[in-house]
Amino acid sequence: MDERLGLTTSLASKLVDERSPMRVQHSLTQMLRTATYAMAIDSAQAAAAADMGDDAVFKIATCDKKGLSMLDDDAAVASQPTLSRLFAQLSSEENLPHLRTALFDSAVKAVHAAEGQELGQVTLDIDSYPIPVHGHQAGSEHNGYYRTRGFHPLGVMLGETGHWLDLKLRSGNVHTASGAKEMLEPLIDRARVDLSDNVFVRGDAAG
Repeated sequence: MDERLGLTTSLASKLVDERSPMRVQHSLTQMLRTATYAMAIDSAQAAAAADMGDDAVFKIATCDKKGLSMLDDDAAVASQPTLSRLFAQLSSEENLPHLRTALFDSAVKAVHAAEGQELGQVTLDIDSYPIPVHGHQAGSEHNGYYRTRGFHPLGVMLGETGHWLDLKLRSGNVHTASGAKEMLEPLIDRARVDLSDNVFVRGDAAG
């Protein structure tokens, strides 16, 4: 599915890779495959994808090498420190906008690839998602309404299919609707062009 839709390849081509070419052992595309495939298998495995380095199928699916040559390579799957540096790189100011755009692009590709699925109208479902934390992580704040400390991200989903269209991390103490207008306006314009001429908005943050 990934190869047919070109998801990781397309995303990798738009990201800024600050690594020195002389020190690159795993391509950006390969590391994205490693991280996302591990999440697809089990979200708990995303942080420990390197533990799957002995899985032959995982090696074949994620590696850039063709054939079976990677099966004898103990370093075919990126190590945990390498993946941690990947996540730090993805969260840079240069790459975050590309990640957010990639969410929408992947939804468009999935909808267009679905046989017999035509969306005469689409619903953009916008909501906030409080995430409590157990500590004082940077950006986390106390929210009086939820009575907890954490983050308060804002997300938009395609109501008809459940695909994510955009996500934005926010401080824990912001209002539910903070930034909703700024997030929705460009999405509505894109949805009209790429998904449907008729767009409806619903959600707790829409007001």
